[in-house]
Amino acid sequence: MQELAKDLMQATGNGHTLRLACAATLSCFLNEAGIPVVKTVGAGNLARRLEDGRGWQRVDVGDQMAGDVGVTVDADPSRPGADHVYLVAERLDSDLMFIADNQVVGRRHHRTASGARKGAMRSGKTRTAYFLRPLESAVDALAVDGGDAELPDIDTNQLKEPFDETGVLIGFAPSGES
Repeated sequence: MQELAKDLMQATGNGHTLRLACAATLSCFLNEAGIPVVKTVGAGNLARRLEDGRGWQRVDVGDQMAGDVGVTVDADPSRPGADHVYLVAERLDSDLMFIADNQVVGRRHHRTASGARKGAMRSGKTRTAYFLRPLESAVDALAVDGGDAELPDIDTNQLKEPFDETGVLIGFAPSGES
């Protein structure tokens, strides 16, 4: 996703970079997840497009959950609009979350809604003003119309497990090992 965001930044004359690419990254995430949204490079613009254009509802800080979009305060008046947007990957408590954005490549990382530094976090971040949540669940948004789209529960205990206890595919060694 982050490579797609870099390409979007390049195409809009902002350089092939993830710096200042939070909205580009998030709009790519959403599109890949099947949630069509106009590709956007401004955090405030993407928040407006989700809220006004797609009907996403504001959620108070502390009530966020996985799948919500965090929208930070505008701490830089020279550039109007939210300073950052991100996707909540997992809520750990009312403040601490795992998120996905442009700031760490290839994996989720910690962020606090308050902006405070906690635990092993390297630094504090801009405080989150609110979260945005779609009216319908992701399952409803991606459901296929026509026919019985819901599959029944089936006992899978008979399947051969291809992974060992550490998650390594049995019979295959990680690259560089034999």
